[in-house]
Amino acid sequence: IGAALKFALGGLNQDQDCLKAAGLFDAEETKVFERSEKATLSIKFSLAEKSSTYATNFAKLMSQDDFLSKFRTYNPNAWCKKSCDPKFTDINHPCMGSPGTCV
Repeated sequence: IGAALKFALGGLNQDQDCLKAAGLFDAEETKVFERSEKATLSIKFSLAEKSSTYATNFAKLMSQDDFLSKFRTYNPNAWCKKSCDPKFTDINHPCMGSPGTCV
C-alpha cells in the first residue's frame, strides 16, 4: 500500500492519516523505541506520481526489520513539505522554517 500512495492526488500523498495507513508514519507519535539512537533516511522524494518507489519500499521494509525497527527513524517523505516561504528551497533565502525567521 505504501508505494501506491504516490498516486494519491490533491495532497493525499502527504496526508498524515494516509501516511499512517500506508505504514510510512508512526501511528503512535509517543511510541518508545527500544534503541535510543535515531536514524535519518537521506532519500529522494518517492511519493510523487512519477517517482521511483524504491525509497518508499526501503522505509517500509526497514520498519518491519527485526533490528532496524528498534530505532526511531526520520523519513523526510512522511512529513509536510509546506513552508511560510515559496522560495524555501533557496539556500540563500533567510527563511529558516518558522514564522519568526521569515522576512
